[in-house]
Amino acid sequence: MIIQTWSEFKDRLRRKLIRKLKAPPGYKFYPAPSVLKQFIEAQYGDEIIKIEADYKTPLYETIAEIFDYDCYQLKDVALTGNNSIIIDIGANIGVFSILMSKLCSGKILSYEPSKNNCEMFKRNIDINNVNNIEIFDSAVGTVDGEVEMSMNPDESVSCRIKNDGGNSSDGEASFRVNSVRFDSILKKYSDFTVELIKIDCEGGEYDIIDQLTGDNSRNIRNITFEVHDAGAHRNVQSISEKLVTLGYQVKYKLDIFGRSGLHHLLATKNSFE
Repeated sequence: MIIQTWSEFKDRLRRKLIRKLKAPPGYKFYPAPSVLKQFIEAQYGDEIIKIEADYKTPLYETIAEIFDYDCYQLKDVALTGNNSIIIDIGANIGVFSILMSKLCSGKILSYEPSKNNCEMFKRNIDINNVNNIEIFDSAVGTVDGEVEMSMNPDESVSCRIKNDGGNSSDGEASFRVNSVRFDSILKKYSDFTVELIKIDCEGGEYDIIDQLTGDNSRNIRNITFEVHDAGAHRNVQSISEKLVTLGYQVKYKLDIFGRSGLHHLLATKNSFE
């Protein structure tokens, strides 16, 4: 559904969350070091992509989410590809970016802070023989420079910026990486139409969306992202309200596994300068 007003959004969200309470327990990925290599060939419409991964990536589940469940609601995104770019924040090993490279003739700008993920991403670019993706081994947040990241070394999808300056959780490792502010990216590519921004960065979506203004969002058609509820003022409702004030229509989708506090949003601006 498309949300026309904030009150309509809250009413629809309330009804969906009531239904969600009946969902089965959420899914958890368990890495298996005995797996030496994963390889999946998947079809999306007329396009076929091939993805290789090690044991650290929930590859089957990732493809099921994007291709079959349509967590990023791509079926509701109209891609034109004329002098346009797509920005992938939290690109992981490249599943989403490579799919977009097949669907859009424009440039794909992919940001991924994990060096191991970037190396696997480059391998997948070669396997699929695509040439319109540019990888930036960088986090995206509130800093132009360096930030400290935290990541479970056995889970490629667990990389996140340590905003609180505290210790890593059990089993996680800390490391420093290059970082770029989200509004710095938008300024650099302000002459382009941004067809789509995809964000999947383990709670970092708030610092990114907070940098959107009426001015720097004028050329952004669509934003699709995962939302992690993080409190009374940082949750799916507050972040949706921000997007509505910027002129976007917001469409909501439940997490495929029914995990508590995890949501997907697609924000679409039908008219922009």
